[in-house]
Amino acid sequence: LRLDSNGIRTPDDIFINVRGKGFKTSDWIITNTTSGNALSFSGGASSGEKLRIDSSGRLLIGHSTGNGYPQLSVSGNTAGASGAGMLFLRRGLDRATIGGNVGADLGEIDFGDLDGNIYASIQGKTDAATGSSDYPGRIILATTADGGSSPTERLRITSDGKYYFTGTGAGSGSRGLEIDTEAVGAQDEGVILNARASGTTGRIKFQTNSATAMTILGNGGNVLIGG
Repeated sequence: LRLDSNGIRTPDDIFINVRGKGFKTSDWIITNTTSGNALSFSGGASSGEKLRIDSSGRLLIGHSTGNGYPQLSVSGNTAGASGAGMLFLRRGLDRATIGGNVGADLGEIDFGDLDGNIYASIQGKTDAATGSSDYPGRIILATTADGGSSPTERLRITSDGKYYFTGTGAGSGSRGLEIDTEAVGAQDEGVILNARASGTTGRIKFQTNSATAMTILGNGGNVLIGG
């Protein structure tokens, strides 16, 4: 462990040099830079700065200059500095252990206040049983209602690309709206707007293949336009 200000980095910089046995090239250096008053971490298996905490308290990964108000800013990835910035939220279980646990939580981003109250969230979950090279997932957008204390699901995107809005319960038949695609004849084309009501099948359906049709179904009858 060494503290120094002899200009090994830049004049008057103060740094901590963490070295392994034999002074290997994988040494890590923690530097308090005089230029910009930042704390940088560099070294490891390859030389160069790995992350920086700037004078505004921003954590910068992959670059040395922060922009705007975000406290975390990421550019590049381990495949290359010019690649896309990436974040990976993972559950603390392997795929085999998750197995057939449908709806298992995988990752979540919450939006709240300093007291820890949650007003909205974006959730990633399993959507069916997992398997080798088989990872079905769903995305859920949830908001907390006025007068509520926890988020409620408002929109679900399933592993097969269906959209379920408030109240559908992923096709449970309760009130809400389902947006889906359906195979029409030999072609997998079409759009279904399925307005579900408890005890009633209500549907507005537009579909296209060799013809165009509009179907409205409900307790009152059936309207078909276009064949």
